[in-house]
Amino acid sequence: MICAKFRTKEFINLEDNVKRVIGSILLGLGVFLLVLAPMLKFYAVPKLALAPMDVDSISTGQGVLVKKLNPAKISAFPNVYDTNIPVKTTRYTVADAAAAEESTEANTGVYNTFIRINQVGGEQTLLSASTARYAFNRADSQLINCCGANANEQTVDFTGVMPLKFPFFPEKGTIDVWDDTLGKTIPFEFVEEQDLYGFTVYQYRTVVPPTQVPGTKPFISLPASTVGQPGTGNIDLFAFQAYDNTLLVQPVTGELLGGTTKSKQTLRAKGSSTDIVVVSEADIKGDNTEEGVAESFATGDTLKTLNSTAPILLLILGAIFIIIGILMVRRPTGSSPAAPAVGKPSIVS
Repeated sequence: MICAKFRTKEFINLEDNVKRVIGSILLGLGVFLLVLAPMLKFYAVPKLALAPMDVDSISTGQGVLVKKLNPAKISAFPNVYDTNIPVKTTRYTVADAAAAEESTEANTGVYNTFIRINQVGGEQTLLSASTARYAFNRADSQLINCCGANANEQTVDFTGVMPLKFPFFPEKGTIDVWDDTLGKTIPFEFVEEQDLYGFTVYQYRTVVPPTQVPGTKPFISLPASTVGQPGTGNIDLFAFQAYDNTLLVQPVTGELLGGTTKSKQTLRAKGSSTDIVVVSEADIKGDNTEEGVAESFATGDTLKTLNSTAPILLLILGAIFIIIGILMVRRPTGSSPAAPAVGKPSIVS
């Protein structure tokens, strides 16, 4: 049997040219992927990782006022408290997009918020209420003093992180969060990762010892004998606030997904370290739902992919394509294409 095998020089050159073309394409694609990887992380993600400006939300919490001063009982001191009052907290938050757009600061957000505490059951008596207007950087949640920002309609010098949302990609460390009552930041320390409906969240905690509420005027002046103090005449009492609070935070978006508030406000005489009267002592837990947590993590997973998973994958693929492309494009050193002489077929019998 005779079988002619022809592998002409022209065919070999064509094969080499095709390999070089494919190699060049892979080389270009690899370079493109290497450029795209950092662009996702350092350009696309910062554009997307901004607090929303279409916020119109309601959040709630449930708990008890362990102890609450009842002014009607003041003459019966020290038996002046109502105890174990079931309460519900409701916070309304609305973004002010128009005000944010007028700001000269980059990525400014403006949120108006109102919180109230009502007694549960009966007439649902309003126990306390407060308002705030926060201007902040939408990326790192740092407060900004602009756009009419205020706490309870009082202009203050805001600092630190706004109390409604942590920064994107919050650190496992200390985050200084603004507190309206104390008029300064309080440190929230990372404690641990915690499971919430099957999702991993960050838990932060702050423990603040009794700290005087700012202001030179006393909270109230009462006859000394009324509150069990020696002497005659009135005694000026100043408000002090203490906390033991926790927050559950989405580890990518910085969204607050729940937590607990254990707060205690007391009255002390000027310069004293002894509580004379407890104004209120609360133990409240923020509400959350599995659906709400899942929705938050859907957004977080997209950002996490763009910030870490996708860039790493693109870098690996880019490097692989470049290596393959180089190998396909280059001609082996010292080699030259060889071909059998035309018209002299090999003979196989």
